[in-house]
Amino acid sequence: RISYTLLSFHLNNKMAEPTPTDEKTIELILKTMDVKQYDANVVRQLSEFYHRYVGEILSDAKTYAQHAKRDKIGVNDVKVALDIKSDYCFTRPPTEENLKAIVAQKNKQPLPSISENKYGIQLPSDDYCLTAANYQITDSEAKGGRQTTSGDKSWDTGNSRDGLGTDK
Repeated sequence: RISYTLLSFHLNNKMAEPTPTDEKTIELILKTMDVKQYDANVVRQLSEFYHRYVGEILSDAKTYAQHAKRDKIGVNDVKVALDIKSDYCFTRPPTEENLKAIVAQKNKQPLPSISENKYGIQLPSDDYCLTAANYQITDSEAKGGRQTTSGDKSWDTGNSRDGLGTDK
């Protein structure tokens, strides 16, 4: 049975206020799922999702009925709309067999060996670390505008107190 609210949402293409019956139904669902504490906005959010989802299903079912040159929406139209909507809106978890196959394939790969003379956290090469220098320093004293990387200290003249070519 479709409530008047759902039909008005579907016909007017705008969100209608949920009826108290809808809110009571959602609260009952939460209660049967043993959800004891929830924000009051949860019921409104679920009600909004419910109305939007049902409206989209009915709209799609109406399109399928019109395509089949029927005036009324049939049960099969709604079933097709539900199947198509669930295929691209919701993802189904993989089957247990698929998970076992993925796990077996992943577990076949050996772990990288740990070198005996290295202790502590093993980091990848500097190219893949965020700790690598990713900037360049321009020598303001050089007329040619030569740039050096952060690891090149040739720009340091040693004439300053801080060793960076500037006075503090």
